[in-house]
Amino acid sequence: MQAKPLSDFLEDEVFPAKDWKVTICNIINTYRQEFSIEAVEQTFAFPEVVVGDDWELFSTIHDEETDTVLYCIRDEAEQFESTVLPAPKTISDFIEDCYRVWKKDLVFDNNLIKRNFTFK
Repeated sequence: MQAKPLSDFLEDEVFPAKDWKVTICNIINTYRQEFSIEAVEQTFAFPEVVVGDDWELFSTIHDEETDTVLYCIRDEAEQFESTVLPAPKTISDFIEDCYRVWKKDLVFDNNLIKRNFTFK
């Protein structure tokens, strides 16, 4: 199941008539997870397609002028993408950036879907 920005995901998916509130709450909680390498690896199937095997395509930069952490996803030729964004705070922020900015497809891990989304 493709990971899309939350509004797109909720609009596109068909939810079960029974326990739909629990299903939607689980989805929202998944999107609200704090962003971390571990969260990405546990939430998505094959995250290395986006960030590389050892996260070598994911780079952070500290902007001393604004005292913020920025990040980018480099292409496979190790070149920096032209877009540098504020570091994501949640999994939702990361999905949004991958989907709209870098045009990278993330897919939810099947075990996560079975455990949390409980589509019937």
